[in-house]
Amino acid sequence: ITLSNILFGDVWMCGGQSNMQLTVANVPNAQQEISLASSYNNIRLFTAGWNFADQVSPSTQLNTVLLAWTTPSSSSLAIDDWNYFSAVCWFYGNSLYDANTSVPIGLIENCWGGTRIQSWMSPQAIASCPAARDQPDRAIMHDMPRSTRDANNPSTLWYYMIYPYLNMN
Repeated sequence: ITLSNILFGDVWMCGGQSNMQLTVANVPNAQQEISLASSYNNIRLFTAGWNFADQVSPSTQLNTVLLAWTTPSSSSLAIDDWNYFSAVCWFYGNSLYDANTSVPIGLIENCWGGTRIQSWMSPQAIASCPAARDQPDRAIMHDMPRSTRDANNPSTLWYYMIYPYLNMN
């Protein structure tokens, strides 16, 4: 087996809701940012796909990947307006890299706009946080697409989009 183009450095997960999902293609200076992307050759990008199952239980692996590990480029930063790559994650990662160019940076985008915070929280976190625990169940909102409505169930995205990373060390 021959491995090539492998970097060892810091890996940062950028996760969350709508603000994190806003892509580089949607920022005011998008063309400028996209044109500079290839100069960050020691940054790698990864985008997890939206994923959950009807049964809420821990998943040991990501079942959906939108963008496998790749270098920054016009095609990896701006395929379309909402698929990838997160502007917040990109600006954070290239700021880290600019501060210390000797450390490669890996950026994992893991977000889903329109989801409630409780869906991203572990059951233990919800149980220990009265503000999260005592919120009415809004997952039955009928004006949301079914996939987003179901993704809003407590701990759903924790189990399928966060938990798989916990054993990666």
